[in-house]
Amino acid sequence: MYTLVKDFQDYQFVYFWVENRKVVSPKLPTLEHAKEWFIELHFSSFKGKERRKFKLDRRQNTRSFYGDFGEEFMIYSPPSQGRRGCDKKVKVDLDYAADKVSNLRNVEEVT
Repeated sequence: MYTLVKDFQDYQFVYFWVENRKVVSPKLPTLEHAKEWFIELHFSSFKGKERRKFKLDRRQNTRSFYGDFGEEFMIYSPPSQGRRGCDKKVKVDLDYAADKVSNLRNVEEVT
């Protein structure tokens, strides 16, 4: 099971993936980069014949799903989540950055 971690290192936010308490990805600058790295991992580890033409789940793009009608119809019939693990919405599981930033603010207020 992969866990997405957000951290604050060298005065910048970084994201990285952890599996079984071992870091398995490089430090990534944005959540979008973390998502792309995860999708690449899924596609590169699949040994069968790939049937998808695109790595992204087309149902996540509401504009292409609903055409010119836009997001008004999304309220009534939202697109379903994909079936693959890489189709799920990526979210931060562990946030170490919040404590580090608040500690940094406390130090700055004291000085």
